[in-house]
Amino acid sequence: MSLWLLQIALGLLPLAIVPLLGAVVATGVATMLSAVLSGIISIAVAVSYVELRYVKEGADVKELAEIFA
Repeated sequence: MSLWLLQIALGLLPLAIVPLLGAVVATGVATMLSAVLSGIISIAVAVSYVELRYVKEGADVKELAEIFA
């Protein structure tokens, strides 16, 4: 949940830096930060899934790799 709040805050970042850097640079910075944060959120979701699956069923990472391979 806190990662999503961070992404919202970064979405508002261009509004703060437009007067300092200009619209094009602010949009570029916001786009790069959004791409990085989206990757981190995706990894967090995948790791959470594996951990919850392990707790619930005792499935190991190797077993999950065999299922999805």
